[in-house]
Amino acid sequence: MIDHKTGVTIRQIRSASVCLSLAVCIFSLTSILTQSTSSAQTDDHQNVRPAPKGHYDEVFFKSKDENGRLIDVVRPQYRDIVEVSKDFSEARLKRAEKSTVADFGGDNALSLMPRIFVDAEYDGYLKPGVDQRGRALRDFLIDFRKSGGRPEIANAGIFPQAVLDQIVRRSSDSPYVGIRNNSDVTFLYGPDIIRDEQGRFRVLEDNTGYLGGWGDLKIALESLYKNVPEYPKLHEREPVEFYQKLVKRYKARAKPSAGKIVMLKTSTAGEEESERQSEAMLREGVAQVTSYSKAKVEFDHDGAWYRSAVGARRQKIGFLILMEDPVYLDPTHPITRIEHLYEYFGLIYSDLIKDLRESKKTRSSLGDEQRKFLELMEIRDEATGLPDLDALWNSISESGHQKHIRRARSTAFKGLIQAMLDGLVATNYSLGANFINDKEFYTYVEDIIRFYLKEEPILRNIKTFDPRIRKSNGEYGGLNLKLLDEVESNQSKYVIKIVNGLGGDGVWVGAKISKAKFKKGLEEVKRRPELFKIQLYTPLSVVSREITDLRIHSDVPPRGSVFVSDTGWSRALPLNGDGRVNLSSHGRESTVIVRSAAPFCEMLFSTTPASAIYRAR
Repeated sequence: MIDHKTGVTIRQIRSASVCLSLAVCIFSLTSILTQSTSSAQTDDHQNVRPAPKGHYDEVFFKSKDENGRLIDVVRPQYRDIVEVSKDFSEARLKRAEKSTVADFGGDNALSLMPRIFVDAEYDGYLKPGVDQRGRALRDFLIDFRKSGGRPEIANAGIFPQAVLDQIVRRSSDSPYVGIRNNSDVTFLYGPDIIRDEQGRFRVLEDNTGYLGGWGDLKIALESLYKNVPEYPKLHEREPVEFYQKLVKRYKARAKPSAGKIVMLKTSTAGEEESERQSEAMLREGVAQVTSYSKAKVEFDHDGAWYRSAVGARRQKIGFLILMEDPVYLDPTHPITRIEHLYEYFGLIYSDLIKDLRESKKTRSSLGDEQRKFLELMEIRDEATGLPDLDALWNSISESGHQKHIRRARSTAFKGLIQAMLDGLVATNYSLGANFINDKEFYTYVEDIIRFYLKEEPILRNIKTFDPRIRKSNGEYGGLNLKLLDEVESNQSKYVIKIVNGLGGDGVWVGAKISKAKFKKGLEEVKRRPELFKIQLYTPLSVVSREITDLRIHSDVPPRGSVFVSDTGWSRALPLNGDGRVNLSSHGRESTVIVRSAAPFCEMLFSTTPASAIYRAR
């Protein structure tokens, strides 16, 4: 059993020493203890402030002073951090912004306030929660694959088959359903987790496959210490251990066991984080092959082979680390055509919409070809949820995009997809599993945990509604006008989300945007209700001036235990922003540090220092 206020397992508390157990409890509680406080003059905490009402405060908890007045007290695990960061000047913060952007190669900035967890809540609650969801998703996918897309949970009427079929079609994974596929079910998994206003951790969305964030675990810590050398040594867990353990697990799963470990990616140039991921693997002795490298991979009926250069002796590959979706690595296989084209068109569409939003221009400012492309992308087949791919292909004939696609096919790792389908090589990425990232699929994950694991979910979802009326057979009908009226009348209580969007696209946070913008979101829902879900607005927890979320990366193997990272990845976004949890929304990364509760035990029995008390001017 888990105490959701503390995030600590009851068994863990009972098995620990009395002092450690009490220390663990105070870190996550907001006000169960009243500490003795000093009436001495306090510091101003210019740059570290309590969270506004309605948000869980990661840094402060409420208590009372000796006169019974309600005050904000810095949590013990943050006190040495606040002692340093409260004095940062605006000039220093601006310098740090530029410096951290340079550290990240120009793509991200870093918050100077790290995100701190104590080991009891991270190890006793968060890691088991990620492990549980990963195991449940694996069991579902195994069942889905063996049954040809007709899993037992659908037969039991818990996950309507019609809904599941639509999710699969919408993700363009349909070609993989029912085919001979001997490759193991495995994937990288990293759910996005938030802490709600009551302090409970909740999963915002599930992410599998090629994940962002894990390439930045090391640089986030190094950049923090570089830009704030006054910080004491805060970390007890080395981020590089994630890469070391990951590669060790891949070596153990190699087929054959003595085979070489090789990572594949289309090129050496691209996003900076992708390069950091590659560098992390290279440091662990993994060979890299790109579409343009001297080193090559080959595939035949015996498996996969590595050559360090043309003409060099070939070596058997035991495990392939795919640094991109397989559909981009081998778009030559007939089965990938729909997925590759849809993914490619989706990227073009997202870029066009983003450019319009950032430039604040209308569609009338676009050329005829671009407007036609947007129109075709937004006309979807009701049965598949996909646009007319042939019409889209013809629409870009003069833009040069066809040339890009043909070049991608000419530089592909031809034979990869077939080798995966035939189970000839072990990889970190299962084919045909992208549909479990769909936000409608997300609404069934708690049921999947109960059905396949016979356990109650540790990490709970956010309450989610469908804008359509649910029929008795589990399928959906017309618009739920009563719900939509409620959402429009109480905008601040709801969030509209597109089910298959990425990077914050198709998200309207009612509490953070104007009525006019939210109304546009509702209009989209009414036009294509099958593509949207409505969630209760859940204010994210706050670290000083920023809202924050958490992603914990894990390796879900074909069988056996899930490996969950000891180092999380976090984003920090402006408190007064648009509410979308995305780095493109003026967000920054935040270093995640897990600290042992034991050193803070004595703080329970000592007077709270004046410097730990916040009193507004």
